[in-house]
Amino acid sequence: GVFEFFREAGTAAYRMKPRVRPVTKSRRKDEILTLQAEISLKKHEKLVGTIQEAIVEREAADSEQGRGRLWSQAPEIDGEFFFTGGGLRPGDIAKFKIISAQPYDLEGISVQET
Repeated sequence: GVFEFFREAGTAAYRMKPRVRPVTKSRRKDEILTLQAEISLKKHEKLVGTIQEAIVEREAADSEQGRGRLWSQAPEIDGEFFFTGGGLRPGDIAKFKIISAQPYDLEGISVQET
């Protein structure tokens, strides 16, 4: 995540001058988030078409995608991995073909090893 600059008492930055204006803090945060989304999307696009291992967190229901995490995705911090393909339960580790990439999330289909 990205946080705007905060003057915290007891730190060297607390005494620094000139003060960072709120509009400047917000603009800098937005610039960083935009750049990070571009970087993340480029990295995720490289995964499209590859087979990746993921842990299942929610099984796929009839009308819903399942949800899981790749080894590189930390819970509650990184994006999510959504998949289709039945028979997988929470806690299962399975292989998936990545079919779609967004800046923070990936989508895949379960595959069976041959």
